[in-house]
Amino acid sequence: MGERRRVSIRPAVAPTASSARFRLCDLTTLYIDGGAGGVNTYLREKARFLAGLDGAVEHHVIVPGKRRETQRLFGSTVHLVRSPRLPGDRQHRVLVNLPAAGSILRRVSPEVVEVDAAYIFGYLARAALPRRRPAVVGFYHAHLPFYAARLGGGALRWAGRAGEGLAWRYLSFCARPLDRLVVPSLDMAERLRGAGFRKLDHVPLGVNLDLFRPRAREAGGAERTVL
Repeated sequence: MGERRRVSIRPAVAPTASSARFRLCDLTTLYIDGGAGGVNTYLREKARFLAGLDGAVEHHVIVPGKRRETQRLFGSTVHLVRSPRLPGDRQHRVLVNLPAAGSILRRVSPEVVEVDAAYIFGYLARAALPRRRPAVVGFYHAHLPFYAARLGGGALRWAGRAGEGLAWRYLSFCARPLDRLVVPSLDMAERLRGAGFRKLDHVPLGVNLDLFRPRAREAGGAERTVL
C-alpha cells in the first residue's frame, strides 16, 4: 500500500489574523439533518480543519433541514433551510427553497462557493451574487448515470439506457456554471473526461489521522492484520 503520508491542504499563503477574513460557503442538498452520512462527515471534517486556522476563514454551510435554524459546527455556521423529504427516502431532504438559500448567500457574500455538482446550485450562486462573481466549485459526490442505468433490466433495459443518457445530459447542464469540478477518484475523472467534461480536478478523499491510527494499535503487542 506504500508509505502513509500526512497531506496538508493549507493554502500556500494563508491570510493573517490582521487581514480581512476569507469567506467560504458550502451549499449542498445531500446533508442529512439529525443523521449521519458521507457528506455530513465531509462537512464536519472541513469545519474541524478550518477551525484550526485561527479565524482566517469564515465558513458557512447551507443545507436542507427539518426546520429553519442556525447551528454551530466547530467554528463554522450551518444554515438549515426548511425542506421537504426526498420521496421514498426517510433521511434525505431536497433544498427546493432557492430564494431562501440565495438570501443567505447574499448576506454571507463568499469568495468561494462549493456546491454538490448534481444539482442546480451553480446557477443559484451565479444568480445570487452577480457582482461578487465568486469562484464556484462543484464536488462530484454521486454518479447519477450509474443509478439511472439500474432502472431498467431485462425487457426494460431500454429504460436504463435512456435514463443513463438523460442523467449525463443533466450533469452536463449542472456543470456549466462551475469554474472547477472536483472528483475524488481517478476512475471517475476518466469517466467524466470521456463524456466531454473539462475543468476537472482530482482531489482524493482524506483520512482523519487523529481518529484512524493503526500503527498506534500495533505498538502494544503481536503483529496482526489491520484494515
